Amino acid sequence: MVLALTLESKGMNLRTIGALLSAVVFSSACVPLPHSVTLTPEISGRVVASGNPAPNATLSLTNSYRQDPCAEASPVGSTGPEGNFRLEEERQFCTFYAPLVAPVSIVVFALRINDGEKSVLGYRGVTTYDQRTPVQLNCDLRQPYLLKGGDGFQGQAVCR
Repeated sequence: MVLALTLESKGMNLRTIGALLSAVVFSSACVPLPHSVTLTPEISGRVVASGNPAPNATLSLTNSYRQDPCAEASPVGSTGPEGNFRLEEERQFCTFYAPLVAPVSIVVFALRINDGEKSVLGYRGVTTYDQRTPVQLNCDLRQPYLLKGGDGFQGQAVCR
């Protein structure tokens, strides 16, 4: 109240003060605003082993919102007879929004592939809560390469 009286004496009316306080609260804290965030984008592609389709390979997906992206995860799908796969985008409903943090909040996700012989890192990606760009991959289980992430991650992966 003292702040309001001081500001009012400097020529600001209560409506302006209320707008300023609302702007400060809205931009610095969580506000009740129902919305959904992307946990993993839609991911599709084809898995081969030295050029031959890898049917029935098990696909697992993790993301940093739920767990360590390098951790083993429950299977979420498998490849078809020609090695093709498609994983739906995963979104989560949230009731609060942090205006200064949410647009730059990142989620690291990792796709693991198990062809029955071994489990390998297929792909590791980074997305933001607001990004909805699908990921298209070509994976060769017999041709791993060194994946270097912008966040300092390095490891062997088989999908590009």
